[in-house]
Amino acid sequence: MEYLSTGANCQLPQEFRGQWIASDLGEVTFQTNTMATAKSVVNFGPRMFTCATKVGEQYLLTSDVFNFYGSPFQLGLCWEFKKISETQFIYYTAMDVLPNTANARILFRLNPANFNLTRDCQFKSSYDPWQSRVLLKSGAAIASQCPQTIQANFTYTFDSGSGNRCPGNTSLDICSDATAMVFNYNLCTVEQGYSATGSLTCVHQKQYNGQIYLIVFNNDQNTPDEVTRFRFTCYVIQQNTSDPNVIHMTQYPQACLDDVLQTSVQVVSPGAYLQLQISSSGFCGLQEKKKDQSLDSVVSAGAIAAIAAVFGTFVMFLSTVTGVKLYKKCKHHSVKPVQSESVSSLASFDRVQSMFSLDGRISPFSLRPTLSEIAYKRFGSSTEEFDYMNHDADDLSLCDSIDDDNNSFNDVDLSINRSNVTEK
Repeated sequence: MEYLSTGANCQLPQEFRGQWIASDLGEVTFQTNTMATAKSVVNFGPRMFTCATKVGEQYLLTSDVFNFYGSPFQLGLCWEFKKISETQFIYYTAMDVLPNTANARILFRLNPANFNLTRDCQFKSSYDPWQSRVLLKSGAAIASQCPQTIQANFTYTFDSGSGNRCPGNTSLDICSDATAMVFNYNLCTVEQGYSATGSLTCVHQKQYNGQIYLIVFNNDQNTPDEVTRFRFTCYVIQQNTSDPNVIHMTQYPQACLDDVLQTSVQVVSPGAYLQLQISSSGFCGLQEKKKDQSLDSVVSAGAIAAIAAVFGTFVMFLSTVTGVKLYKKCKHHSVKPVQSESVSSLASFDRVQSMFSLDGRISPFSLRPTLSEIAYKRFGSSTEEFDYMNHDADDLSLCDSIDDDNNSFNDVDLSINRSNVTEK
């Protein structure tokens, strides 16, 4: 729950002590419950404002009484603060523009004014961008990215109501430093952003109805007079719908006007219109993105190639080791003798039903005797039994397969050339 504070109990934020710069008031000095302006407020001279009522971050400040055309008057301010940092606040002006002023959102009333926060202020949950102002601690460093839409190098035209005042070469750099707008006065001396140097720093931005409202800070060393030169300027910016390389924008001192008096292509005096044309290859952000993407592509391609090379080497190594092992196994393989059979003579030998054929080692249709058959004929049967090693049969099939299909190893002679054997 937010409590109402009035009179002596109404105090300004503790961070405000000291000197600050306000968008539409210039230099101000805060104390516990007062704010003093260094320059004239509209045409009413420098004023001292006192905290009258406070509810949360919403404040009603009332000025000292002053004479204006012989009558006593008093000013009122309805401000709601939003903290950005210890040295920067946004304040929303919850009042209409005072009639017969350019853009002064302030209350003006005969004394006794009897200002009332509930009756006179228009606080709300969301404010229009032209109600935004900046409060900056004097001497504080500021750094905020300019809108991506204008991060590029441009040429420009400038029209303050009498046609283009920069018909020759021009240059606006928002690429070297994405937080700053730097106009080259060596090419066109017409001042931009109400600045003697043409150096502006982006401070605050908000999008609204397809346009960007941008508040910039004038980096001039000399304090602007808030008459012809101003510490803050507000731009309304929009990219051309048919040509994205063209940017439309208008400027107005201190703060933006409402969307009737100021758009990206028109504004009342002392505002001005600029048309920006990109003078280099694309927007800065896109250029950097393309560079990063190219670098990522190179790195990715290199990584894939390296992985493929390592995998290929591993496969070749594994294939080589496997092949050598198979070769060695096949080369040292010997055929195990089979159990002999009892037959009377070679002529009566039944090769079709013999174990020599049934075990798959010889063809039963061969016309030539095998070495085992010759040995049996000469020496008779043997009582020695031989133990089969079943896996050796598999080795023979594997070796035969390798020998036939791949020709990867030397021929392994597992039999005797029967053509050189004769019976004696």
